[in-house]
Amino acid sequence: MTELTLADYEQAIDGFAARLAELGDDVLSVFLFGSMARGEAVAGYSDLDFWIFLDTTVFDDETRFTTTLHTIINAHHQMGQRGIPVSNAGCYASQANIERLPAMLLPNLLSEAASRVIWGQDIRPQMQTTPESRHYNGVSTFFEMRRQFYHPLSKYLSQDSLTTEARWEIYAGLQYIKYLPEAVCAALDLWPGEHRAIAELTALWPEEDWGLVARVKSFCAQSGPAADVAQLLANLRATLQFIERLNDKICLLKK
Repeated sequence: MTELTLADYEQAIDGFAARLAELGDDVLSVFLFGSMARGEAVAGYSDLDFWIFLDTTVFDDETRFTTTLHTIINAHHQMGQRGIPVSNAGCYASQANIERLPAMLLPNLLSEAASRVIWGQDIRPQMQTTPESRHYNGVSTFFEMRRQFYHPLSKYLSQDSLTTEARWEIYAGLQYIKYLPEAVCAALDLWPGEHRAIAELTALWPEEDWGLVARVKSFCAQSGPAADVAQLLANLRATLQFIERLNDKICLLKK
C-alpha cells in the first residue's frame, strides 16, 4: 500500500463532505475536529473525527433518516477504503440538540483552532451544553478511565512476555492517554478543550511531567503493539504512575 500523506487526508475530508452534501438541506453542518483540525495529525496513524448536525425533521421521517444514515455510513466506508483511520466519522446530532451538546465535546467544536466547518453553516454561536453534562463528565470521565481502562492493565507489569492479545490491550490503553488531560480538566470543572488542556494543567501543576502525554502518543504512532515488550511495559508503567499521581491531586483538591 502507498504510504499516506496529509494531502490524502484532505482529499478524504473533501470526499466525505461531498457525499454528505448529496443530502442537501437535511444536513445542517459538518465539523471536522481532532488532530487533523488542530494541525497535529500524523499521516497513517491519526484518525479523522467528524460531527454531523442534521435537520430536526430528518428524525421524523423514517425514509429520510434511513437514507441519511446510509449516506453517512457509506461516506465512512469510502474513507476506510482510502486507508484513512476513522473512528468518529458517523457521529451525528439533531439541530434540536445544538444547545445540549456533550460538555467535553463543546470546547473542541467552539474553537476555530480545534475544529473547522467542512460543509454547511457555521453554527458555533448556537452551541451550548448543559449543567447535567458538565456534572456527569466531571464526576465520571477521568475516574472511569482510570478504573476501566487502566487499572486492568496493571496485571501485565509483572510479566516478562506478552501474548498478542495482551500487546493490543496495552496499546489500546496507551492510545487513550490523548484524552487524559481533558478528562482531568473535567474532573476539576475546567473546560479548555483538548487543544488547551495541557497548558491549563501545566499552570496548575507545573511539577508534573506533562510531556509524558506527547511521548506516549509518539510511541504509539511509531511503534504500535509490535513494539519491544520492555518498551511497551515501560510506557505502561509510566502512564499508570502518572494517572495515580493525578488521581491523588484531584482528590486532594476536591476534599
